Amino acid sequence: MKRFLLAVSYVALVLLTRAAAADVLDQVPDTYCDPEWYNCAEPSKLITINYWSANAPDLSADKNLYSGVCYMVNSSLAPDHQHWGYVYFSKQDGVFHFFGEFAYFNETDPNIDLTYEQAEKNSQGQALYDVFINENAGQTVMFPEVPWQYFFRQTGDHLYVIGFWGIDDTITCDLIRK
Repeated sequence: MKRFLLAVSYVALVLLTRAAAADVLDQVPDTYCDPEWYNCAEPSKLITINYWSANAPDLSADKNLYSGVCYMVNSSLAPDHQHWGYVYFSKQDGVFHFFGEFAYFNETDPNIDLTYEQAEKNSQGQALYDVFINENAGQTVMFPEVPWQYFFRQTGDHLYVIGFWGIDDTITCDLIRK
């Protein structure tokens, strides 16, 4: 009986995980900053407008590191409070991988002097997630069962990032190539 219950539990877990994975977005919704979707502050709205007018990211450079301002929408942080983040792309075996870190309460950008080599060192021992690039945007899915994912578009040296952390938290960033 114990084996039967264990088998049923396992099958249920697999089915629930697959059902949750179906919620992974294939693109940022057009209505992302509409009040009915997420109540973005003005800086996030501007980043979102810039995101929509940008192109798929160009990761052809050997070293791809971006840092700059971010804004979050969630239940515990003010949506107009400026945060900081950086995104690092590494290429291994012909595939780009993503790593990023965010600082929520610093007065100034803690990544202002960050180098590619330092970002690479920061990522050691961390999970790196594959980056998929289509004709419109780049995307990485970290945890499809949550879903936890990022979308990227670029104009010149600006990388616009929109991230979804589960169903309640989002982040928008305007990051500059370093």
